[in-house]
Amino acid sequence: MTQMTNQVVIYESDEFTMTDDWKDRIELRHFAGEYTLILSKYGELLEGDGRGWQPQHTIENIKSVEELLLAFDNAESWLGVQLEMEEAIAAIAHISIALSEALDRLWNEES
Repeated sequence: MTQMTNQVVIYESDEFTMTDDWKDRIELRHFAGEYTLILSKYGELLEGDGRGWQPQHTIENIKSVEELLLAFDNAESWLGVQLEMEEAIAAIAHISIALSEALDRLWNEES
């Protein structure tokens, strides 16, 4: 059986500021029944040339709502941002719906 990964960006800062030459992003991924929260920054690459997204923190093996809410709290602290819980809930719903649709497609292809 094929393992499916789905991901959604929960938060992304809009622009660079005079005091911060980085943009922040929080991404939620779902794979094989577990969630992973990835906190990334966009700016000058530490290795190589140019600019790009660089993961800063990864919280893996999130299996419960309580663990997910704790991960959101940690993400807010690490990046110094305020997440809207509506956005987080919408992100989880988006992943669940997309996975359900993908499973339906696989089921229909095999039938």
